[in-house]
Amino acid sequence: RNAMLMDVCRECNVCIRWLILHTQSNNKKIREIVLQKFSKNNLLLFILKCAQFEFVLKTTYISLLESKEQMWNVCKNESGERMKELSEYFSGEKALTRVKKK
Repeated sequence: RNAMLMDVCRECNVCIRWLILHTQSNNKKIREIVLQKFSKNNLLLFILKCAQFEFVLKTTYISLLESKEQMWNVCKNESGERMKELSEYFSGEKALTRVKKK
């Protein structure tokens, strides 16, 4: 999923570059054809929407990276607790509490 989002972001930037290049072309025919289908106002709106998408993607990745160490520590502690519980179970001292019997 991450790769797909980054690919969409790259494709947006490629489209923006292509549209800017061809709306500023010296070749009058190309410029007219592109501007018939895609006005400068639509280009500006597309640029703004792509920038907003990139911003949301960036903030999401930043929040995930900032919480990565905390999540790792929580999972590590939970794994340690479960291993201790398993060792107690196999030593015969205690029954497993997280397993529901049928």
